[in-house]
Amino acid sequence: MPLRFNETVKTLIGLYVPSALVSFGQGMLAPITPTLATAFDVPLGLAAQAFGANLLGRLVLMIPSGVLVDRYGPRVAMLVGPVIIVVCAAITMITPSFWLLLLAQFIAGGGSGLWQLGRELIAVDLVAANARGRVMSIFIGVSTAGVALGPLLGGVLNDIIGFRGVFAVALGMAVVVMLISFSIADEGERKERPTES
Repeated sequence: MPLRFNETVKTLIGLYVPSALVSFGQGMLAPITPTLATAFDVPLGLAAQAFGANLLGRLVLMIPSGVLVDRYGPRVAMLVGPVIIVVCAAITMITPSFWLLLLAQFIAGGGSGLWQLGRELIAVDLVAANARGRVMSIFIGVSTAGVALGPLLGGVLNDIIGFRGVFAVALGMAVVVMLISFSIADEGERKERPTES
C-alpha cells in the first residue's frame, strides 16, 4: 500500500530536498580550486575564494535579506532567492572572467541566504512549537551533509567533465531548487498558520 503524506509533510520534504541541493552545489566548488587556478591563471589562494565568495555573500547580505523578508514575507524570499541563484550559476558557468565569477558567487550567496530565511520561516509556520527544534535540526543536518559530500561529487565530476561541467551540474541543481521553491511558496501562501495545542 503506498504511503500517504499529509500536506505539511509534503511541504517539508519539498523544503529539505532543495536544502540538500543548495548545499551540494556549494560543496562541489571546494575540490575544483586547483583547476580554477590553472584555467583562469590566478594564484591558488585567489582561486579558493570562488568557494569563500559564496559564504561571504551570504554573510554580508544576510541583514538586508532579513529586512526584505520582514517587509515582504517569506514567499518573496522563496521566489526571488532561487532566481538569483540560477542567474548567478549561469554566469559562473560561462564567464571567461575570474572576477565576474567571484562576483556571481558572492551574489549567489546572498540569494541563497535570502532563500534560506524564507524556507525556514515557512517551515516554522507549518509545525507546532514543540516540533520546531526537530524541523530545524533536520535542515542543519541536510545542509551539513550536502557541504560534506558535495566535494566528493565535485571532484568526480571535475575529473570526468571538467570544471565547467561542475558548474553546469550546479546550475541544473539550482533550476530544480527554483522550481520546487516556486511550488512550495505558492502552497505557503494558501496555508494558514496552524493552531498550537
